[in-house]
Amino acid sequence: MSKLAINELQNGSSLNNDFDFDSQMETLSNKIKSLQSSLNTSSNIKQFPDILNDINTTQHDINLTLQNYATENIFQQQSTIRSLEISRVELSSTLNQSRSLKSIMENANSLSYKITENVRILDSEKVQLIKLKTFVDNVKTLKTELNNTHSAIERKDWLSASKSIFTIRELPDGLITDPYVEFKVPTSTLEDLPKDLLNRWINELEQIFVENFNNAAVKKDVPQLTYFFQLFPLIGKQEIGLKCYSNFICGIISEQSRNIIRSVQNNQSKTNIYAQLLFTLYQTLSVIINQHSKVIKSYYGKDVVPSILKDIQVECDLQSNLIFETYSDVKHLERTISELKQYSYPILIKEIYRNVAESESEEEEDEQEIVASAELKEISQVTDELSAMMSHWSMYSKFFVVVWNEYSNSNNLEEKIYPNPLLFSSFGIKVHDKLVSHFDTSCTYIIRRTLEKACTIESLNSPESNFSTCLKFLTQVYKNTNNSLSNSLLTLIPEDPPISSLADDMVIVLNTIFLEVLATGELASIKNMISNIKRILLNDFLNIIKQRLSSLSLRTNSNLLTKETIQSIYKPNDQHSYNKEIKNISSDSRSRSGTPNAINVSASDIANTGAMFMRGLNAAISYTVSGDSDTESYLIGDDKDIKPFIIYLNTLQAMGTYLDKLVESCMKSSNLKSLLIMNDQELINIRKTISLSDTNKLLNKDFDVHVPDESIMFEKIQGLLGSVPTAFKERTDSIINNSVKILFEKVLKSRITKLVNSSLNSNYLLTMEDGQYFRQEINNNINNNANGVNNNLNRTTKVLENDSNMTAFIKNWNSIIIPFVTTLSNPVFNKLIVKIIEMAIVLLENKIWQLEKKVSSAGSTKLEQDVSTIISELCKFNYGLRSEFVKITQIVLVVGLEDEEEMAIFEDAESGIEWVLTPSEKSRARKLRTV
Repeated sequence: MSKLAINELQNGSSLNNDFDFDSQMETLSNKIKSLQSSLNTSSNIKQFPDILNDINTTQHDINLTLQNYATENIFQQQSTIRSLEISRVELSSTLNQSRSLKSIMENANSLSYKITENVRILDSEKVQLIKLKTFVDNVKTLKTELNNTHSAIERKDWLSASKSIFTIRELPDGLITDPYVEFKVPTSTLEDLPKDLLNRWINELEQIFVENFNNAAVKKDVPQLTYFFQLFPLIGKQEIGLKCYSNFICGIISEQSRNIIRSVQNNQSKTNIYAQLLFTLYQTLSVIINQHSKVIKSYYGKDVVPSILKDIQVECDLQSNLIFETYSDVKHLERTISELKQYSYPILIKEIYRNVAESESEEEEDEQEIVASAELKEISQVTDELSAMMSHWSMYSKFFVVVWNEYSNSNNLEEKIYPNPLLFSSFGIKVHDKLVSHFDTSCTYIIRRTLEKACTIESLNSPESNFSTCLKFLTQVYKNTNNSLSNSLLTLIPEDPPISSLADDMVIVLNTIFLEVLATGELASIKNMISNIKRILLNDFLNIIKQRLSSLSLRTNSNLLTKETIQSIYKPNDQHSYNKEIKNISSDSRSRSGTPNAINVSASDIANTGAMFMRGLNAAISYTVSGDSDTESYLIGDDKDIKPFIIYLNTLQAMGTYLDKLVESCMKSSNLKSLLIMNDQELINIRKTISLSDTNKLLNKDFDVHVPDESIMFEKIQGLLGSVPTAFKERTDSIINNSVKILFEKVLKSRITKLVNSSLNSNYLLTMEDGQYFRQEINNNINNNANGVNNNLNRTTKVLENDSNMTAFIKNWNSIIIPFVTTLSNPVFNKLIVKIIEMAIVLLENKIWQLEKKVSSAGSTKLEQDVSTIISELCKFNYGLRSEFVKITQIVLVVGLEDEEEMAIFEDAESGIEWVLTPSEKSRARKLRTV
């Protein structure tokens, strides 16, 4: 745009800025409105001239404004037209320049097309030249390598010949049959066509290599074997080389296996000899696979190793089956297993079902016992060997899986594939179908037969050491009742309570069986045996214990610690003087009614050994007959049935603990990490769905079976083993609870009832002076006066209150409970003490409610002390049971409150007392107090 046009536009813009048409029109409009208003409001004719004059003036202003507006618009239009004309001139110049550029671009495009075409022609010529050069080079190479091959074969340089053939085989397809090649390459020396020459040489070399490889294999010439093995892939006969190598490896395996078998034929007496044969076989295989897989990989590549492994596994199956069948025939395994299945366990049945008529003669039973005993050792050897065989197979399988996955094409390195050679291994199938079954049958027989033998030779551990501990503690209690709550209470709990030898015998055999089962590495065997073991424990073992318990008769006079027991523990040196002393004591120790006073444990200050026993026994008798008539006797009774009853309860409890420890120990001792443990059901399902007739097709088919994670299988096996003690304890809990209930009802209930009922005084109307309690007693005396008139003289006497009730309670309570503390297993004793306390709470509460209007202010304090002593004694072995006495303690608390204000304080929510007493019970408790 020209400067002139710009100036004109600027001038027009300035004019537009100087002349504001809108504002002027607005001013004029306001004037018109003012004139109109004046015209409408005028009332005198004289005003019209002025109005007319204003109208004319306003019209003149309007015309002038319109004229200025029109002039300005015309100027702006003319200025715009001039600017457009100037722009049109400038655009014409630009248009001419663009036309010139278009012409240049058209010329450049034509030139570039010509250049591109020339380049394309040059590239095509270059490619043709390269192809021609490559073809010429290949033809030259072919001719050279044919001559080299011919020369190498003539001088029997097989490696050079093979390399030359490999070079020829690497040449492009079709080159060797190209007409030009067939015309130019043959010479007078090599007149045949290249293709015919190559095929003839390959066939000749194949025969030479196979023959030399086999000769080297016979001679075990490893360098020659390796030399010829590397030549097969060079001449395109990779499969032949692998087949030769596979035959060589399988031959080594077969030969070593035969040598091993021959070497042990004269050593049949050695245990686990056939399992050791399998171990040696698998050890040989692992060494061979480790060594030769590297050779195969270096010459044939990583991917061909699995094909060799398939052949090796076939030979492995053959030799494994041979070893097992030899073992089965030599040991008459099938006949032995059949005999085990037919054994009827007559002793076990008799022990479980006592009501079965004993019609069999003792001679027949003895004969069967001898036969079974002779078999037990042999069957143990069977389980040992079968377990070892399966363990070696499992370890070998894990090794095979690792090697297979190392050389397979699997991209997932974390998830291992279970190889088809193992999936359809004939020996692996035999392990699952036959070895597992035979092993389970043998193990089950061993466990049940051991239980049979354990029943015939059962012994119950003597509780004498437990009673010695009991007597030592009781002696301390009767010297000073404060010793009843001493710190030595924990020493009374037996670490090894007396049990039946059945538990020991069963744990020993189960430990062996558990370890052997875990060593198999076969999940099917583990599951089967866990099921069998649980069935034997829950049915056979527990039924025997139940039968033993039900055959024992507990009565009210049954007693653990008797005079005879004490005598058996502490035998004096002079038996004659001892018997005489006992006789004298028995004759002197009679009550006024003539009833013999039994020796009372609660009065027995029995020393540990020797002569101190007699002094302690005399002191105990003296204590009993000296007027302490409140002390009960707990040494009269029969311990014939209660002792075995206690021992069988301990046996049930101990067996559960033993099983827990056994499972934990076996899981730690077992070598599960070295074994391959598969999901047996998955393998069985796959094998059932396919026909095994064509093994070669199956080995080449991908069934995508994955090896489970070791940690998952470990947890699964741990859960299976853990189910044994869990199931056992679930079943034994009900038996123990029922037996404890019987023990309590028949032996302890009446004693505890009498003990608790006599523990509190009939009234607590006491006073206190100088820290001592006194009881008010009224004496009624009849005196004759001089006139012969009878006068009743009532005199009140203060009698010092003694703690004879509490002393008797503590001694008698310890006499009752300490023998059970020192002989019963602690969990069983806790069940017993709970039952005792449940009844004691009811008795004690009823006894307290009977004290209505019989408790004085001082007596309430004494009542609280007595109740606290009773609770402390009852709960001294389980402090947590004190919470069960909360209602009784609150009753005593209310009785001790002096007035309603104190009661109100305790009723306050901030007192911290959670009341279990109802308002009516609180009111009733207040009525126990005298005014």
